[in-house]
Amino acid sequence: MNNSQDKLSTFLHRYMNQNKIINKNHQCKKEKTINMDNNFKEELKQHFRELTLRYKSKSNSNCEI
Repeated sequence: MNNSQDKLSTFLHRYMNQNKIINKNHQCKKEKTINMDNNFKEELKQHFRELTLRYKSKSNSNCEI
């Protein structure tokens, strides 16, 4: 009986640790995607700001002629 209790205890311990690791990995993946999405949005905003500035500078140079 003692041997089966040890096996059960070992199994439960491994299962609980595995579950913790899976949850931790899931949280890390979630954080990475959020950061990636935010970075992508910021890069897009910057890109469009630059395009707007270029467009404004071109339109200003055309007006001067």
